Amino acid sequence: MTAAPLGSDERLAWILSRGKDVAAADPPGFLYRQRQLVVRSADVRRVRAVVGRRVRSVEQLPVAGFARMHLTANADALAMVRSVADRYGEPIATPNHVLRGEAVYPGGKPASPSAVAFVPPPVPRRGNGPRPRVAVLDTGWVLHRWLWRTPYNIDLDPAQAEPSLELAELAAGGLAGHGTFVAGLVLRVCPDARIVFRRVLDQAGLCDEVQLATALDALTHAQEGPPDVVLIPAGGYTLTDRISPILAESLAAVPDSAVVVAAAGNAGIEGRPFWPAAADGVVAVGALTQRGQPAPFSNRGAWIDAAAVGTDLESAFPDLPRGRLGAAHVADGYARWSGTSFAAALVAGVVATRVATGQSAAAAAEAILHDAGPAAEIGAETRRIPTPLARPPQWWDRTPPPRVSVEVVPTAPAVASPPAGPLAPVEGSALGALAAVAPESPAADPVPTDPEPAIAALDETGTEVGRWARIRARLRPRR
Repeated sequence: MTAAPLGSDERLAWILSRGKDVAAADPPGFLYRQRQLVVRSADVRRVRAVVGRRVRSVEQLPVAGFARMHLTANADALAMVRSVADRYGEPIATPNHVLRGEAVYPGGKPASPSAVAFVPPPVPRRGNGPRPRVAVLDTGWVLHRWLWRTPYNIDLDPAQAEPSLELAELAAGGLAGHGTFVAGLVLRVCPDARIVFRRVLDQAGLCDEVQLATALDALTHAQEGPPDVVLIPAGGYTLTDRISPILAESLAAVPDSAVVVAAAGNAGIEGRPFWPAAADGVVAVGALTQRGQPAPFSNRGAWIDAAAVGTDLESAFPDLPRGRLGAAHVADGYARWSGTSFAAALVAGVVATRVATGQSAAAAAEAILHDAGPAAEIGAETRRIPTPLARPPQWWDRTPPPRVSVEVVPTAPAVASPPAGPLAPVEGSALGALAAVAPESPAADPVPTDPEPAIAALDETGTEVGRWARIRARLRPRR
């Protein structure tokens, strides 16, 4: 499948119309803040010597050792980056690349979630066992019954809440409710997880590297300690197809005891790294269909570590009034959605499940990847992670056995052999004379039997074949 890194022209125009100071470089295919540069604090003076009066201000960032340069209205960050590289022979200034949440985009826009009547709530175990902390760096949280009914997750930070007024963006293709949906998937896999929300994506599903690096730095140095799992259901491409220094250092600062899980991207392209998923030490997750095949929107490449189901997943979602999603509506707080973001959420939940048994997150991730089977269709080193939310194969999913063509060769009519025993011809009789002159007839074919066994057999794919298998399929009650 061939796809553009930035999606269709319609999708790109939608992003640019809603992203503040967002520009597109296509080719090579990435988004960036048009009037911002990211530099190391030690290189500010050198960069300023090239950029000159086009620097409006310099901001020291919370991420140690980095600064952000704000440019004037008539400057373009990409042109300044190239000028600095030409001057010093090295890329000491980089664009502030823009990342986006990964929900599949068919038709140029993210796939809007569809309504689901009910999804069984996660039921945490009772007791004082380990409660894994999973940080979700997404659009924030919307108060949902799955959250406030979880006693150890009632400390929802109001600063990380998703503004309800922005839910209108969903109908236009935004990602409102994305963070709540992702958190719900983690809880469905690991009901004992404690979700730590960090709002980095806006309702259009966009953030930049500075915002993501700042959130990672805050989690790393949090007073209560770093979380066990950090889930990043977002990412993007870069100018050089290498990870930017600020993002690389913020990821390197995450303690070894924590595991970072990130979406592999929904452009449906192969080979090109998607950041931060492609970074060393990050578990990059691609998406599979419910049948276990590669999802058509999932990126592919040797840098992808894991693959899990990422289509038609059901989870918690904000209550929306009727008509907000067109003919459908999500009025009861549940939805169905697809994307590598959600495959990554399932893998994060699987890691958290092992942490809840007392295992460290790093050891859990290593064991899960080691024990899983290959998913070579996604990447050469990709492992197929089984998850409890993968829908088991149904009878209507079964591929019918291939038709077998039988070549019928016409033959001459056979002459029955004379019977043996008491009816055998007697030598010298008329019947004996007839037998003497008649040519020897070939052996008669056996009486044809039912070409399909009454007891169902299995073909090479494990699918039932045979007459009774089809009868049972017809007699099954419709679901």
